[in-house]
Amino acid sequence: MGEVWGKFRSLLRYTGIALLVVILAGCGLFKETADDGQSSWSNFSYFNHAITDSLDDDSGLEALIFPYQRHVEGIRSRVLTRSEFRIEPGKPESALGNLIADLIRSRASSETGRSIDLAVFSSDELRIYLPEGEVTLGMIHDLIPSDEKLNLQKHTGKQIRKMADEIAARGGDPISGLRMQISDDSATGVVIGSDQIEPNQTYWLVTYGRLADRESSLINALNAPIKSKKLDVTVREAVIDYLRARESIAPEKDHRIRLVR
Repeated sequence: MGEVWGKFRSLLRYTGIALLVVILAGCGLFKETADDGQSSWSNFSYFNHAITDSLDDDSGLEALIFPYQRHVEGIRSRVLTRSEFRIEPGKPESALGNLIADLIRSRASSETGRSIDLAVFSSDELRIYLPEGEVTLGMIHDLIPSDEKLNLQKHTGKQIRKMADEIAARGGDPISGLRMQISDDSATGVVIGSDQIEPNQTYWLVTYGRLADRESSLINALNAPIKSKKLDVTVREAVIDYLRARESIAPEKDHRIRLVR
């Protein structure tokens, strides 16, 4: 921690120097005026400084940042719940992915007062695990660093079926309400709840803003939704509220996605 903090101090120091140079340049202090009255850059040079541990400690900067550092660390250390074991991401399904997909589907249902048929999340977003024992607020901010809001969409069964094939081609993604098998990179045995997908029936799906808005193969498989609405709650808020309301968590894999050889 001391090494990281030292590098951070050095970064702030050189960031401040760079900002000062930009301000002075903007004020014209690094320009000269030619005989024709035109200003031009002259004799201006810069240097690259490596951020290393060789710089001396800056007690003034430490005193300035310490109160904020202590405040942030105090917030991040707040315990939300306890995990009964280490909860990891993975494919084709994972305990962590199941937890996230299930809770955003549940939250979307409570926010809208309607039954939400399924949820989909991207496995690319889940890069760290939750450890056994205390789960803190800081861990959730590290797990879900962005402020993406839940996005509710209405799709036909035909669109959902194409999305299932894309999930299969990706090797699996966190889903809730949907069960499927992966065979030769294609989805088979796809059901919502316990029912076969009807191509012309409509279904409500919840995901999150960035996945819904960006050019992603997963969402492109759905084409244009019949309806779309952003909910006024972020994925991180949904996760924090869910965990805070529980003394402990123990999500499991339940074979909602199975590999068939």
